[in-house]
Amino acid sequence: MEGNREEALRCLSLAKKCFAEGNLEKAAKFAIKSKRLYPSVKATELIREINERQKCDNKENKSTTPENNVRNRKATNSNSENDTTTTSQSRNYTQEQLNAVKRIKSCKNYYETLGVSKDASKADLKKAYRKLALQLHPDKNLAPGASEAFKVVSNAFGVLNDEQKRQRYDQFGEEKDLPSSHYHDYHYSNEFESDISPEDLFNMFFGAGTFPAGSRVYVNRNYRTRNRQRYHQEPDEPTTFSWLPALQFVPILLIFFMGLISPLLVDPSPYSLSRSMYYPNTRTTVDGINYFVASNFEKKYSSDKIQEIESDVKREYLGLLQERCWRDKRQQELLIHQARLWGDERKVEGYKSMTLRSCNELQQLVS
Repeated sequence: MEGNREEALRCLSLAKKCFAEGNLEKAAKFAIKSKRLYPSVKATELIREINERQKCDNKENKSTTPENNVRNRKATNSNSENDTTTTSQSRNYTQEQLNAVKRIKSCKNYYETLGVSKDASKADLKKAYRKLALQLHPDKNLAPGASEAFKVVSNAFGVLNDEQKRQRYDQFGEEKDLPSSHYHDYHYSNEFESDISPEDLFNMFFGAGTFPAGSRVYVNRNYRTRNRQRYHQEPDEPTTFSWLPALQFVPILLIFFMGLISPLLVDPSPYSLSRSMYYPNTRTTVDGINYFVASNFEKKYSSDKIQEIESDVKREYLGLLQERCWRDKRQQELLIHQARLWGDERKVEGYKSMTLRSCNELQQLVS
């Protein structure tokens, strides 16, 4: 408990500052957190003052005349009729998409948001995020609140996928005992936010070209602001020389020197599929495959040995073509999948008819 005292005092100071500025919501959050970390009389008194202020504000908001209430009801009914008409005219989302957004808004913690258990692995988190991100991305889901739901899902994954943040979230993250019903919808603490924006996280999983330009995923300015504050709040430490960064380059230097002296220790390969200072001369096999040899190649090897070498060249080149062909087919499948996701049959047919040069060349050599 004593180890949390410093953090509790910091939260209490922030709560007093927010209370003085009139931000009761943040003041309550920090005051409760301070009391949870290290119970104190000051934190309890501050929570009581926040509750009293909130009750006074509710009484002032309710003290309106009957005439104003009638006017407000008429204006509200008129606006609601207009909104209903506009919504019915411009609604282009399904009930399933709207239900998905409502489910996210009703969740009370990050595990419930992603639909996983508290002992879920990182693979389970990634699988759940992929499904929800594609379902709630605002360029695909146009239901009201889809953008906020998408950011909540991204933030939940960003926190739970980080081991340290997840450990702290499991210990302090769920704000269940807030002082009044005014705060019962406040489920996500600003202390537990992802360090990466929802847009950047989505691009990491699906690529920047998954959705067209003009995406409606708005980046929360708190990501950049919080990182800047974290940078400026770090105290200046005296600069001392350390050998640890230099030691990190030792393995790289060893590999570099081993590459330089390896030709002197072992018999080099008689050929290469790429030109270099050791293999400057070009030769061609009977199958039309170009390979490169040293200057003394013909003097060093007999005709029978050269035929064996060219057989090795063909075998290695076929393996290289197989790898390139597999990579080209994989890229083609990804493009077709993205086109089908957007329902663009013209692009699907175009990607199916792509020319795979490596595959064609491989087929010619094999046949």
